Amino acid sequence: MSRSIHDTSTDLKRLDGRGYADAAHKAALSRDLKRRLRAKRQIKAMTLKQRRTAPLLVAADSADWVQVHAMGESCYVHYPASPKDVREVLRRLPHGATDGLESVDLRLGSEAQGRPERGEWEPWVQDPYTGRLGLELLPGVFLGRNWSDYNRLSHSIGLYAWVYPAGLPEPALWEPYFRLRMLYDLVHEVAHHFDHACRSQRGHQRRDQRGHPESYVSLTGARWSREVVLPYVREAYPDQVLALEDWVHRKAGTRLSIALLSGVLGLPEEDGGSSSMDPLFGLWYHFMRFATAVLKGSELANSRLELAWDLHFVKRYRAATEIVQAVLREYPDDPPALSMLADILADQDRLDEARSVALLATELAPDFQPAWDTLTNVLHGMEDWGPMLSAAQRATSLCYNREYARTLGLKDQITALVRLGRRKEAAALVTQLFRHRRMARYQPARERYRAQYAKLLDQCV
Repeated sequence: MSRSIHDTSTDLKRLDGRGYADAAHKAALSRDLKRRLRAKRQIKAMTLKQRRTAPLLVAADSADWVQVHAMGESCYVHYPASPKDVREVLRRLPHGATDGLESVDLRLGSEAQGRPERGEWEPWVQDPYTGRLGLELLPGVFLGRNWSDYNRLSHSIGLYAWVYPAGLPEPALWEPYFRLRMLYDLVHEVAHHFDHACRSQRGHQRRDQRGHPESYVSLTGARWSREVVLPYVREAYPDQVLALEDWVHRKAGTRLSIALLSGVLGLPEEDGGSSSMDPLFGLWYHFMRFATAVLKGSELANSRLELAWDLHFVKRYRAATEIVQAVLREYPDDPPALSMLADILADQDRLDEARSVALLATELAPDFQPAWDTLTNVLHGMEDWGPMLSAAQRATSLCYNREYARTLGLKDQITALVRLGRRKEAAALVTQLFRHRRMARYQPARERYRAQYAKLLDQCV
């Protein structure tokens, strides 16, 4: 199919001068024509820019021509991925991926960290060793706010240092993980370079297209991480990778691969199945939280449950179940562990098992609200409306001052009452729900919610 766009501004003038019986149809045609004209202008601008730009010089093996510089390394400034690692990964990338790439610079990158925006939740701090703005991932280990960048003018990549003292406990234990993360950033920026320098020729991939270029870059970077970076790290540093996975096995209660914990998109089944998380953000941050809690001496059972919840949240049910079962082997009657296990089972449609486990949790801890909330969700999935109503009422009564949980409890009660045909009671709870402070904050959505609940109440027999 041709990529050419033959519409002109004259076509738009003709459309404006025509009479249409349906004004909405005319407006839709006008919007579509304007969209095509904008795309045409974008293609022309990109083609003109390409003609005025000197062509990239491509070597027979372009990866060998890329300059790799490590700058400012010290007892605090570290590059877990050495220039040798960077070169080896670049050589293993698909042919043409590094065409025109000038250099990869390993540097501290203080100037690239910027300032945190209002509303950001991360606890940004200045590290005590260099003063760079960043995030403390482990006790004494700091990573910048921005981890890497690609400069389109100079065709160069910057990879930013990890900052920690030379006397970090068991540094060899964590270095393969840090190295993996740094090499992920490298291939992500190479994907940016390839997208900018090689894929956008003559407007075939335009920047005005929704989701471009970051969606392409994320998927391409994830594929290269999976197919190039992971095999390289496992091949070059097998003992270090095994030592880290053994540490995780001892602390988490189950064996989790370094690939799964790094949060790469689209892993094979033996590494935990495909991930729904972005490759640059996924499970790696949750694993760092778990490791921090362990290193600070927090209660191991609680740290395990937090990691299991994070794995459950991204649909790693097998790994999450194994961690919870490890906790239950030590504490068979632990209500939080039982409640979480029931939640995991319910998400896998094992509703009968989930109901039995949730009921046990409520019997052991009648005042533990999350157990009643889990039981409510399980009974909802089973469409057992009478017991669900009782469980939702109990869960709501235990919410106390937690507004969000109370709002959810009221919604669950309304659903159960509607299914039971008790319209009058459901309508009273709807009125109570809209008087709730949390619901009152969202004025723009109130009418939409009212319409939804009115439709729900109409379903009462």
